[in-house]
Amino acid sequence: MADSISTLARKFQVDVMPGAGDPETGPWLPVRGIQEFTPSKEDNLEDDSDYDSDGWTSQVRTGQSWALEVKVARKQTGDTTKAYDPGQELIRAASDQFGIDGTVRVRWYNREGGNEAYSGLAQAGFTDDGGASTALSTATITLTGNGKRETIANPVTAGGGA
Repeated sequence: MADSISTLARKFQVDVMPGAGDPETGPWLPVRGIQEFTPSKEDNLEDDSDYDSDGWTSQVRTGQSWALEVKVARKQTGDTTKAYDPGQELIRAASDQFGIDGTVRVRWYNREGGNEAYSGLAQAGFTDDGGASTALSTATITLTGNGKRETIANPVTAGGGA
């Protein structure tokens, strides 16, 4: 057996575009300043037990949902524009909208290559974390899946990534 080496949580890259954008042609904007990244997938299970199971229960998956929670550092450029990260700003602006304007297309993938790569349409959520007078400015981004989470070719190995 080959030696195994632990991977790091920071291996993931997150890119976004407006919800009405074309994931094939982009442009994808990277989300910069990520401090924490937590993808989740939940199953809806329904009991399908019957008398024939001798009292043992049985479950069937009837639905799935996905979401991403991303904590980001809020950093501005040092020039006169004092601009925030464009990827973060796309999500923040969408979080105040409804319908397609309140969604973003998102893809997340292992920036070192490999087969961990997904994409989907998501409702955008953005909350400034606040804090003490000595705290750095951070925000929590919540991207709640709107439909299927697709497995995609990793943009790093496919030539279209970070």
